[in-house]
Amino acid sequence: MSILSSLPNRKGRLALTLMLLTGVAFYYRILSGHYILAGPDSLAPKAISTGLGNLEAASGEFPTWLPWVFSGMPVIHSFSSVSHLYLPNMLFKTLQQGGVPISWFFILHLIFGGFGCYLLV
Repeated sequence: MSILSSLPNRKGRLALTLMLLTGVAFYYRILSGHYILAGPDSLAPKAISTGLGNLEAASGEFPTWLPWVFSGMPVIHSFSSVSHLYLPNMLFKTLQQGGVPISWFFILHLIFGGFGCYLLV
């Protein structure tokens, strides 16, 4: 059973279809991968991950302490290696190797979050 067929009337289906088409029209460049939504809060961890990678290359083991944030903290609490602990990351890596634009991952997170809210309610 699809979402459109579960709507009670034709106006509801038309409204949902128009909203979907409008969203795709406005966000086409993001959905196609031409643009990526990013900000400083997502760029700073990249710099930290680069530093951790350099330390790992120099010492041969992954560092457990992060000296650059809050005068030092455990690496696991800095969320710099959270992708190793985040289960959907394996799915996203597989999709990324298949050529799916990274902007689709934001949409998948939104769908997962919406589904979780639906189950919670």
